[in-house]
Amino acid sequence: MVCPLNRDIINSTYLDELIYLGFIYHELGHDVTLPALYSINLTEYEYLQDAIEEDMPYLARYDIHFWDSVGMIYEGFADAWEDYALAQLDENYTLLAMYMQKAWGRVLGGRAVLQDSGLRG
Repeated sequence: MVCPLNRDIINSTYLDELIYLGFIYHELGHDVTLPALYSINLTEYEYLQDAIEEDMPYLARYDIHFWDSVGMIYEGFADAWEDYALAQLDENYTLLAMYMQKAWGRVLGGRAVLQDSGLRG
């Protein structure tokens, strides 16, 4: 039995290939963007961190990549590179993936807020 990468178990080789490519493009995104990011003082760009935290609070809290002041920027640029590269192959998949990530984060973030407040979600 072959287990696809997609967690919804959709039997689609094409979808599995896009997910694999997403991993690859994300890591390539680091290779492409890090030289430029290392050449500037990222602490001067805290507004980017604020924008990411506002848009994706679940990542700011739970993803270890995001636990320092510039980690969000590094990961955000790699994610953007992945989204851009995949959009060249299948724009609809990229839009769906972005909306799903945001929806997942809102659900997880909502549960975290409820748990932190002592309420049950």
